[in-house]
Amino acid sequence: MNKNKTLEQKIKEESRFIWVAMRIMSVMAAMLAFLLVFAVIGFVTTDYWGDLWWIGLLGLSGAGLAVVFDSVARVFRDVRRGESPFTLVNANRLKRISVVLLITTLSLYLYQLILSVAGVYNDGLVMMFTGIAYALFSGVVGGIALIFQYGVQLQEQADETL
Repeated sequence: MNKNKTLEQKIKEESRFIWVAMRIMSVMAAMLAFLLVFAVIGFVTTDYWGDLWWIGLLGLSGAGLAVVFDSVARVFRDVRRGESPFTLVNANRLKRISVVLLITTLSLYLYQLILSVAGVYNDGLVMMFTGIAYALFSGVVGGIALIFQYGVQLQEQADETL
């Protein structure tokens, strides 16, 4: 690695790597969601409604992950192009990530809670901690989105001052 590279060049290189990885993950998550939809269609004629709902929620998770990975890829695509990451568009992308994570987490958590109460799923302690951890992570991403919005406002005020 060349020691004379500027920080901006290093950021662009890393952003390109992350952009490619997120695009691959987004496609894989979308394929998972698509395949699970067909699995649900195949189960419709059976009496396995518990499996049907579980597969449906996994499909929802796959679709949610596809949205999250796509949004992250778009942020790093803009950075790779030399644009500032502190834009209102990126703040909105982070908000979208936060909302999708929260919806996906709550839906899976609710389903696991129902199974736990029904006596089918009895690992409630693990479920509780993972649900809380994912909900907190969603809140952290939402907080970062607010920080990005605040940074955009500060940048606009600095531009108006000049």
